[in-house]
Amino acid sequence: MSYRNHKQRRSSGFSLLEMLAVVTIIGVLAAMIVPRIAISGAEAKKKMCTHRISEVNKGLERYFVEKGEHATSVDQLTELDIFPDGVPKCPLTGEEYKIDSNGRVATCRCTGL
Repeated sequence: MSYRNHKQRRSSGFSLLEMLAVVTIIGVLAAMIVPRIAISGAEAKKKMCTHRISEVNKGLERYFVEKGEHATSVDQLTELDIFPDGVPKCPLTGEEYKIDSNGRVATCRCTGL
């Protein structure tokens, strides 16, 4: 076997050190990115909950204007077709929003609003 054939055969693949370096780099990148993705999903759901609370409060105001009284339950908002597909629920907990004595949505556990 000549030197030239030996050299060509060696350069045809990756060495163990090269593979180890690539796997290490991918591991480090994954360790930095995965927690951020998980946190951003929860933050997005909190923002969605805040938006839904705002929408339900607008619906409660519309109910008050049209009926002349405050709604005692969010289910009453379906009577006027304010939310024909159903009143939105908290995306994190899945619970229905509760109405406080002022006719507004009470605080939600996930957002603290």
